[in-house]
Amino acid sequence: MGDEARDTERWLAVGFCLGRLTRPSAESVALASPWVRAALEEAPQLPPVGVIADVGQLLAGAALDSSRALSSGDPAVDRALARYDEHVLGRLAADPRLEAAADALARLPERQRPAAVALVVEHLLGNLGFDGGAPVRPAIARRLLNRPPAELLDLGLSALRHQAGGAEGVAALVASYEELAQRARHLRMLLSDAIVFALENLEVLRSRAQRLAAGQMVEIAAAFDKAIPQRLRRIVRRRGDVQTRVEDDSHYPTGGFSAISNSGSLENLVSSELAYMDPAEEAGEGGEREANDLFDVRYAEGELLYYTRDESVFSRNRRLIVFSLAPDLVQARFKDAQLPAQRLVMALGLLLSAARRLSDWLRDEALELRVVLLDDERGVAPLSEEREVATLLLGEWIDKGVACVKRAESLDALRTQLEGEAARAEVDLVSFASSGPREGRVGWQKVLCNHLDLSASAPVLTPASGQASPLRDAADPWQAWVDAARQLLRQLL
Repeated sequence: MGDEARDTERWLAVGFCLGRLTRPSAESVALASPWVRAALEEAPQLPPVGVIADVGQLLAGAALDSSRALSSGDPAVDRALARYDEHVLGRLAADPRLEAAADALARLPERQRPAAVALVVEHLLGNLGFDGGAPVRPAIARRLLNRPPAELLDLGLSALRHQAGGAEGVAALVASYEELAQRARHLRMLLSDAIVFALENLEVLRSRAQRLAAGQMVEIAAAFDKAIPQRLRRIVRRRGDVQTRVEDDSHYPTGGFSAISNSGSLENLVSSELAYMDPAEEAGEGGEREANDLFDVRYAEGELLYYTRDESVFSRNRRLIVFSLAPDLVQARFKDAQLPAQRLVMALGLLLSAARRLSDWLRDEALELRVVLLDDERGVAPLSEEREVATLLLGEWIDKGVACVKRAESLDALRTQLEGEAARAEVDLVSFASSGPREGRVGWQKVLCNHLDLSASAPVLTPASGQASPLRDAADPWQAWVDAARQLLRQLL
């Protein structure tokens, strides 16, 4: 065995012994080994193995108690680990997203949990900007991990005991822990909603590219939420209100017993009125009563009491907001240097943020959100992957029956459908495309159309008024996106 392979094995073995949440043992090594394998598949560079073990233990529900950890016997190592405990593990254990991530991991099949732990580790290191990982040859790591856990533990303890402080491998571990603690001190939050979303949908987001795109969309949506004010002033429209459709009455029940009256139907009779009826045994021969009882008298005089229902008319403004994605958006799978993600990813992040805000601002209205992906001239859906991701992003509203994701043959077919639905709802259309609005767009008389042109890094919003917003000249493309989102939401309000 060469020196490189020997040093790599010692570095890995020592990492198993530096876990902070459990005493090093053959059982803890056996538990952490699958997590290390999965982390090695995600990235060629590994952080200290103890970090992977600690994150896995936290996700498995272990308590933050570093008193059970092994003392290295080297003051430099112990100081680095103490800072790591305080600034990384302490903050990570207090992060509310960790609990959500742990719940999502618990719902996964057993075979997918190591990959989930590796994703959380990669996400954490990415947020920290940690680049101090050691390049590990997969063959060496697999050979080491195939050894019995007890043998791995003995190798790590021996290397830690005889090389503490002076060995290059242990010194590299100290530097890595110091860097992690230093970077965590300057980071506001260690985890984001993107990793929770990825874990909740890990069975669907199979490829690394899908997970990366979905995570970026969630992060972009969070950035839009932060940049857009909590409240926006409405644009006054001169459009008549459309009453809630009749078939929605069962979804929005009204009424109920609201009062008592001396007029009504027998099915609404107050049950206590039955006390005025004579018992059956007092009836005469043949089952007929010889005289009227008090119930009959009260009925004849109109004194019986009945429950009355609230018959007020339930009126609720109905809104339909449609987001259409043109087939030429395949050209928007382009990453600008000034933007954090591809233009199409930015658009879907804006869509998710808009869904959150609109469902909050328009909660008193019968709101329906619809995402429509248009086919190209050959009848092919070029944005099929984006459709799957959009379905996941809007899963919360789809489960509530507020949103849906559909396909349409063309913009003309969508126009025909929306013009018909405008008879019973206020309909707004937001079209995303890599070109300007169509000339025939002004012919949409019953539908208010907003168009977002993504042909450049800074989008161009053409609102329903028809006057394009001068966002393309913005010096900061991200600020142009924020301005476009703010103006678009004002139009939809």
